[in-house]
Amino acid sequence: MYRTAAFFCFACAISYLATGAFFLLDPSAHYPAGSDTYWQELAKGPLARQGFLFSFGLAGLCALGVIPPVRRFLDLDERHLAYWGCTVGMLGYAVTSITYLRLLGGEAKRAEVVASGDALTSKIIQSFSLSLDTQGWLIFGCVGLFLLLVNLHSLRTGRLPKLLCVLGLACSGLYFAAFAGLFFAVPDLTTLAAAAGGVVLGPVWWIWLGACLFRSEP
Repeated sequence: MYRTAAFFCFACAISYLATGAFFLLDPSAHYPAGSDTYWQELAKGPLARQGFLFSFGLAGLCALGVIPPVRRFLDLDERHLAYWGCTVGMLGYAVTSITYLRLLGGEAKRAEVVASGDALTSKIIQSFSLSLDTQGWLIFGCVGLFLLLVNLHSLRTGRLPKLLCVLGLACSGLYFAAFAGLFFAVPDLTTLAAAAGGVVLGPVWWIWLGACLFRSEP
């Protein structure tokens, strides 16, 4: 069971690393979000953008496969805050996966309408989002809370290495920073925090967690 969870940990880390690589290659990422050139580029459905969205959706799915075994590994039950942290974490990762896979299926078509339609049509299309969580309460807030509570619990009980827990707490702080960036409309803060937490520190945490789970299997 734990070795299967370790596989999902490694897959999650690879998926997050892939999002960083695809983001750097994505031509639409070089234009201000919402600008005419941005929509024109999205309408082309660039392969790197598709890879970015797919990788993020896959990372959410892989994380869902890890949380239940981690809850067992840490001996969590309803008496522990970390148990409920795992529950909200599953919610956050589920919404992450659904949102990005939904964007994968509909973003280019939506952009094509905006890029080729009249002003009124473009305004109507842009008045709603394909994202299920535009302010990041679940995608960033719930995942940040999961990382916070699980790593605090592990730090106190010694079930995971202390340095791994500290790394997880740092990731939690970056997720909360990304949420603040979305909530207060500071896109640069969201981008920097998401890159540092999801593409730099996050994969290290997932790989290390996977190694701990793999070694714990009899």
